[in-house]
Amino acid sequence: MASRYRRDIVGRSGHRIRAWRHVCIHTCMRGIAVYGFAVAAAGCADSTAPDSAIALPPVWRVQLDHHAVTLSTASPYDTARLVATPRDTGGRPVTVAMRPHFIVSDSSLSVDSMGFVRANFPTNGSYVVAVLSANNITYRDSAYFTITTVAVPPVVDTFTIHPLAGDSAKFAIGGAFMQGTFVSGKSLMPHVTDASGDPITGVQITYETSDYRIATVNRAGGVEPVAPGKVLVTASALIYGVSVTDTLTYTVGLPLFTSLNIIDVIPFGQTHAIPTVTPQGTITLGVGAEIAWSHTSRTPSGLIFDDSTNVAPEYDGFGIDPTGLGGNIAPFAKDATHPFPRRVRSFPHPGVYTYYSTVSTVRDTIIIQSEH
Repeated sequence: MASRYRRDIVGRSGHRIRAWRHVCIHTCMRGIAVYGFAVAAAGCADSTAPDSAIALPPVWRVQLDHHAVTLSTASPYDTARLVATPRDTGGRPVTVAMRPHFIVSDSSLSVDSMGFVRANFPTNGSYVVAVLSANNITYRDSAYFTITTVAVPPVVDTFTIHPLAGDSAKFAIGGAFMQGTFVSGKSLMPHVTDASGDPITGVQITYETSDYRIATVNRAGGVEPVAPGKVLVTASALIYGVSVTDTLTYTVGLPLFTSLNIIDVIPFGQTHAIPTVTPQGTITLGVGAEIAWSHTSRTPSGLIFDDSTNVAPEYDGFGIDPTGLGGNIAPFAKDATHPFPRRVRSFPHPGVYTYYSTVSTVRDTIIIQSEH
């Protein structure tokens, strides 16, 4: 999941909840991001509502202090306490009349009304859910558990998600071709060791992203880019009673790969199809980006750049471009031997590249930008 905080809302009063959802989803003009959720700010109002617009509920979510816990069936490492805190839209604690209660996913865990959890037998992936009912809405948050049978568990000394040497924590939207394989996103590789430097394996870890609009992260630590910018990824865990956390800032750059299609299109007012690049228009990529043009028409057509000086050849995932050259692309088309032919070009230098098809005068534009 993209964030370690899971929030489920169930309304008891359908009319009130529908109105509140309409206010906060369809007409909000301001917003803030809280732990990967888009949250409506105060002042949100329905333009069609009367002056007495519905106010946001004082409670926005319930938050557990731990979301990944590793225990042992051996005492005293078989217990942990979860604290559930109601919070408002700004993340501040809120006092409510009813206290959150807890439920377990299966009998491998037991939990009392105060949030004390006991490990009953080994498991991996069982969970405890904190449930809070307020303002006719039910809020939930979950903590996932791994339970081992280690009699004397090791004590965590090092916990880090920082990349190894050579990994700059930078990556681009859309990934790129690397030796014929399309690569997108990155996977966090947590390093958990004891005081002797020996690895501690099989522990539960949770991840969250500071802004899901820039990058998301799943439960396995897989980070996927969404839009250019910087995002903070946090890993945390409660391992045999030791609470640990680490953060890493990722820089998401412009896309480094895109694929375009050359398809038959019948222009308005004509009866014959013309091979046309789609989608048309302007695309913006990062320096070093690759573009693959796939031809689905049987009518040969090529691509001509206004200035092809810095248009370089590139590996196309199935074999080097038959021409072995960069620059303009000679006419090609699909046939019985090559049902999905394509040509790939790379753009190692920033600039504006305008091009058109050999059978059409419509011009498309490629913008290659450097990182700022």
